[in-house]
Amino acid sequence: MPIRRRQRTVQPLAAINLTSLLDVTFMLLLAFMIVAPALKSGLNMELPQIAEPDTLSQQKSFTISIKKPEEADLPVRVYFEGKRVDLDELREELATRRASHGSKMDILIEADRTVACQDLFKVFSITQKAGISNIGIPVEPEK
Repeated sequence: MPIRRRQRTVQPLAAINLTSLLDVTFMLLLAFMIVAPALKSGLNMELPQIAEPDTLSQQKSFTISIKKPEEADLPVRVYFEGKRVDLDELREELATRRASHGSKMDILIEADRTVACQDLFKVFSITQKAGISNIGIPVEPEK
């Protein structure tokens, strides 16, 4: 009499092992939590350097960025809070913000190191004519 083996039928496993998926998810979460504060969104600027920079009061502040043109014969590029504007739109934006925030606001004018002084002074003048007196120019400390 031949010996018969009893064969088991293999059932598909209905559960999914989530341990490795959760490990990867938590590692990604930790990586983003560590890296995210170091990221600064905005424009890549080369700020001028001075020996001892002064600090500006921490009221409601808005940023005007002035970047050098891509080509020598083009005008400078002006950004208000990251949005590209021309000088007339800048006047309107500043008037709108001045009306909504009153005198409790600061303006930071970030100018690229290679921007001509004339372009910087145009933006400075527009800001002053809008009735904003708290104007700062961020710089980097000398190395």
